[in-house]
Amino acid sequence: MILTKIPTSLGSMNKNKGCEKAPDEIIKELKNIEVNESLKEIKYEVSEVKVSGNLDETNRNIEKAQGDIFIGGDHSITYSLFKSLKSKNKGLIIFDAHVDLDNYTGTPTHEDFLRKLIDENYLNPKNLTIIGTRRYWKNELNYIKEKNIRLFTSNQLFEYGIKNICDTIMENFRKFDELYISIDIDVLDPSVAPGTYYLEPNGLKLSQLLHFIKKLRLLKNIKKIDLVEVNPEIENKITTKTAAKIIAELL
Repeated sequence: MILTKIPTSLGSMNKNKGCEKAPDEIIKELKNIEVNESLKEIKYEVSEVKVSGNLDETNRNIEKAQGDIFIGGDHSITYSLFKSLKSKNKGLIIFDAHVDLDNYTGTPTHEDFLRKLIDENYLNPKNLTIIGTRRYWKNELNYIKEKNIRLFTSNQLFEYGIKNICDTIMENFRKFDELYISIDIDVLDPSVAPGTYYLEPNGLKLSQLLHFIKKLRLLKNIKKIDLVEVNPEIENKITTKTAAKIIAELL
């Protein structure tokens, strides 16, 4: 497995400045984990995407990047990484407290990259599911209804049960030639991962997210995974350890 660091906060519009330091901090914590909970020895190689001061240039570098698990950085990296998938039959699962479907003006940011992927026809909204959402803007809700985007809110996860929802998602997403999974650390409750800019109460427990991850990892069509929005400048110890734990369970 190749872990690819993408040390950039350019797509956060200075709102989550500091998350560019997360890849190094997470890898540092990961080195303390030799065996994951599945009793599998942790083995990986590390590479890094060249980041410049120009977001468009950085996005081009990200699109050409090789790897299996990509460690950000802000959530805008998903735009270029998903674009790089070659198949027309591709699906996207996002774990996020937010839907990232805000109105956009130009280069994709961590608030609108998903809307751009859909509007630019890189992603069929029928091939998308967002898990753990609990904060929305009115324009985003209108867009969700217009495109019939499937969400599983935090409350729905608790009401219907993680296991049932996970089984449904696996059945729906095994049909794709290529599957991309994106994990925004703010899908977790702030008590679990306080080191990110957009803290939203009523999030997932780590055990719930890990249940999803361990099940989804059984799918044979996963091509890329990312983990984003950890900010060591806000809080380092708990959140980077949590992020390293998530990656260890993905390996």
